[in-house]
Amino acid sequence: MPCKKIRALTNGGADVCFEVTGVEPGLLGAIESSRTGGQAVIVSVWEKPVTVSPNAIVLRKDQLFVVIMS
Repeated sequence: MPCKKIRALTNGGADVCFEVTGVEPGLLGAIESSRTGGQAVIVSVWEKPVTVSPNAIVLRKDQLFVVIMS
């Protein structure tokens, strides 16, 4: 539900969404909340593997970025 609200409030989704939670619902939310052609940026450190359908990104022509801090 929050993703639908974000998409409605931003006329189709945010230009850029940052995933900072490190849990699967946060990642999916960042992808789903960005506009078609938008960007999702992963900043989190993950404790567990997550399952994401590549089509959730590819079919919407989104860009997915990973930030590596060292």
